[in-house]
Amino acid sequence: MLSRYILDEMVRVLPRISRIEMTSEQIRELCDSLLFLSEIVDPGTGIEDRLRDSADQQILGTLRTSRVDYLITGDKDLQALSDRYPIMPPAAFWAKHGG
Repeated sequence: MLSRYILDEMVRVLPRISRIEMTSEQIRELCDSLLFLSEIVDPGTGIEDRLRDSADQQILGTLRTSRVDYLITGDKDLQALSDRYPIMPPAAFWAKHGG
């Protein structure tokens, strides 16, 4: 499950990551595909007071609304809430489920 906010963040952030070998156009096409392949949820309006970066409220809201098993992220501010929410870094997720 995704929210439009997360897709917009992907379009904004991924081109700035040097190890991502995709053009901005390819990233946009990926996000457009995910829009049609994923269930899109509204992140809601709840506020998590412990979240250090208020810009991440919508991402956390997407996690709460979607009731998925995990939020996989490299964002340290979100990872700081892993004692309260099912949040883990990509490497930990891969170690647990990647084989």
